[in-house]
Amino acid sequence: MESIETISLKNFDDWLERKVKEQRLRHGSPPGYSKTSLLDEVYPLLGIGKSTYYESLKKEECCEISQEVKEQILEIVFFGSAPANPVQETEAWRPEKLIKIDFGGGKGDPNKGEIEIMEFGGNRISKDDSPVDRYVSVFVDKVNFRQYDKELGKAVVKPGNFVRIESPGGEGAVILVCDSQSGDICLVTQWRHSIRERRWLTEAPRGFASRLDRSMLDTALREMGQETTYQPMLNDGEEMIQRLKCFYTDTGKLSDKPGYFLAFVDRDKHEDRMDPVVNPPVRDDPVWIPLRSFYQAIFARTPIQIGDEVEFVFVQHIREEYFAEYPLAEEGELEICDGFTALAGLLAFPYLAKYFRNKTGWDDKKWRECFTITNYLPAL
Repeated sequence: MESIETISLKNFDDWLERKVKEQRLRHGSPPGYSKTSLLDEVYPLLGIGKSTYYESLKKEECCEISQEVKEQILEIVFFGSAPANPVQETEAWRPEKLIKIDFGGGKGDPNKGEIEIMEFGGNRISKDDSPVDRYVSVFVDKVNFRQYDKELGKAVVKPGNFVRIESPGGEGAVILVCDSQSGDICLVTQWRHSIRERRWLTEAPRGFASRLDRSMLDTALREMGQETTYQPMLNDGEEMIQRLKCFYTDTGKLSDKPGYFLAFVDRDKHEDRMDPVVNPPVRDDPVWIPLRSFYQAIFARTPIQIGDEVEFVFVQHIREEYFAEYPLAEEGELEICDGFTALAGLLAFPYLAKYFRNKTGWDDKKWRECFTITNYLPAL
């Protein structure tokens, strides 16, 4: 059954205007790209004419929208037009084989301890395995590598198989969101089904790339907007965002190498409502955590008590309507055991220390409390 949502046209119109401004800021304006030109393509998707749209807008009426229409609207907003065949466009975008990726080590010499590629395997996850194929591709390559031979009592080159796993959606990105005045960090709490404990984890915003993203930065900013409702501050027309570094997630089998970013925001300027088009999941309840508590939670071996210091982004009535209860909200317990979030925090540490060193409202005592690394050593 197709999912149908009801959206406010006023919220939608405001959202469209913001997205046009964001696209112009980050990528410039392609010929004919404007809110008016985009609306000309959106009217038919909403099933209404131009005059009806503006009449309904004045009356603050709502309209129904399907998931398919939502995706087409996003295509129009990000690219200026929707593809003639969205399915074909998606198939063309997704890499079928990792053979297209540049393997810097060449074919490999097993006599030197390298793995020699004999034949690249095809994707074991077929298109019939939907929705699994949207999230993972598994390749089994035929290779030669040195293995210990018990009979010979030494290592010799033998054939074998090697498993590689990639995410069809691209590398992905992690972004640490910091308030430019207080230094507080904005995190979200999500129920993670895939870990063995199946539990709530408090994390930095992150996610895989979508077909709408032109770069890792696009992915980072999209995830940040969807999960926290914030956008980076502007300084002389430039977004206050720092690219940190890219790291491989698991060099044993995964090809993923997500990018890490740090963004500064004004915590008082956020969208205090659900995004009318790209709705954040109901499990993402963004909160502000004091900077020192954030780093304490990274290094602490057990959860830390932080109840009185948590400030929720959304007002209470919205939280009650959209979000679930979880340990941080109920018991004030903060534990950070997500590797992406911890690594983002460590990468951002020197940048944050430099930014707040002479910041108004930050005296030497406060700065040393937050940025003296030995303060975070767990009790021995």
